[in-house]
This record gives sequence, structure tokens and C-alpha cells, in this order.
Amino acid sequence: AITYYHNNGTLTTEDLQHFDRPSQGQLRHIEKNPIEFNVLADFNVESTANDVISIRIVKYDSSLATFTNFTPQLRQVNSFVGGRDVAFFTISGSITLEQNDYIKFQVANETGTSNVTLEDNSFYTVQER
Repeated sequence: AITYYHNNGTLTTEDLQHFDRPSQGQLRHIEKNPIEFNVLADFNVESTANDVISIRIVKYDSSLATFTNFTPQLRQVNSFVGGRDVAFFTISGSITLEQNDYIKFQVANETGTSNVTLEDNSFYTVQER
């Protein structure tokens, strides 16, 4: 079985509208409207060359007290000159978030045991549809 992990680092937020950040890595919808959003993520992930990394969005539905795991995106870590081993992710999709629902990203190393590091300048946005 593949084990997914939450982000252990520090994520910063800015210009939050309709959202707050109750804990590290979570983005919670605090309004009743709007509920339809687009999510766009651009992640650079460092790990061991040729490992396959998986990233997925996880949604917490507060009305049902359940989690939904969205289909993960997989990328192989590329080996670049100078020892920089990175996988590149671009994630785009739509999501419905009711009041107090939240999202977070999780990562797994599907083929190895090496650590996975999200590089600086990686980001995601959540915008009203």
C-alpha cells in the first residue's frame, strides 16, 4: 500500500478571500457563497532520480465529516545536470467547497523511500469559478 503524507514544511498564504488556514497545509472555506472553485497548482518536487512521485488533493467535507481523495497525478523524478533531481506537477481542476470544508495536498513516493521536498516558488491557487 502507498502511504501519503501531509506537508511538514511551512506554507505561506496571501490575499485570502472566502478562506482561512486553520492549520498548516489546510485551506478552509469559511463563507456560504461562493461554493464553486478552480484549483491550480504548480509544484516542483525534489527527490531521488527516477522515483515516481504522486500528489493528490484531499477534500474534507464538514457536513459528512469525511475525506475525499481526488485522483493523484504521478510524475517521474528527472535527473538534471548538477545533481538536481526534480519532478514537475501542474494540477488543474474544479471543486465544490461548502462552508467549513477544506482542502490540502498529500504526497507519496510510489517507488522508493526517499524524502520528497516541495521546492520554493511552488504554489497553488483557489479561485471562484
